[in-house]
Amino acid sequence: MQVKKDVSVQMNRMKVPDSAEYLSDIGDGGGCQSWCLNNCSCLAYSYDGTIGCLVWAKDLIDMQEFSTAGQDVHVRVAHDNTGMSVQTKLIISVSTVVGIMFVGAAIFGLCKWRASERDSRRKAELNWDICFGIIRGIATGLLYLSRDSYLRVIHRDLKASNILLDEKMNPKISDFGLAQIFKGTQVLLNTHKVVGTLGQMSPEYAIGGIFSEKSVVYCLGVLLLEIVSGKKNTSLHYQGQHFNLLSYAWQLRSKDTRLDLTDEAIVHT
Repeated sequence: MQVKKDVSVQMNRMKVPDSAEYLSDIGDGGGCQSWCLNNCSCLAYSYDGTIGCLVWAKDLIDMQEFSTAGQDVHVRVAHDNTGMSVQTKLIISVSTVVGIMFVGAAIFGLCKWRASERDSRRKAELNWDICFGIIRGIATGLLYLSRDSYLRVIHRDLKASNILLDEKMNPKISDFGLAQIFKGTQVLLNTHKVVGTLGQMSPEYAIGGIFSEKSVVYCLGVLLLEIVSGKKNTSLHYQGQHFNLLSYAWQLRSKDTRLDLTDEAIVHT
């Protein structure tokens, strides 16, 4: 049985994909065609007298047909499939990819919406007793890590996203990838590489790389303010001005209006 070779179908005035490979040792269009049809990885080729031979070995999903200009592209197809329009195949391929992306985006959006709705319901259940229990649980965990555990562990990236809550709203400290172990009576750590989250670091650590238990207390204070206010430290706007949560809290303290910082969800409980 004789096996029929693949053939190429010409598509005119096309925007060619960006993933082309340039072949410098091909003499003319015939050589370009021969090279492509004799290499199983080649999907398409194009020959221009000025540019030379371009071949593609990746999916041709970003091709477009222009009304004028553009470049002629020869797409490789099996001999038995030459009856089907190459444009039709490309349209089907592109439509499939776009459809998958659309469905994926829709599912992602639905998941985010459901998560937002769930978070809104959970926030409505918050009261001061729950918030205080979360704060006390975090403080107890940090005290155990730095004073009572076999290894004195200093968490260098304490922030809200690293506090996990179970169904009973009990906090669990997570993500110890940046944590440091203090030895014996060591009280300070001086590092030349400052790591962590901006807005959560103590000034002496962010500026000089000096870290200690006091730095953890600073991080806990920032986290406490975020829990009480329901706002992030670095994304606070007040009367058209941008503040961090610490400076805003200090300003309210100076005016003796501390309760203005408290989240309404807590105030009304």
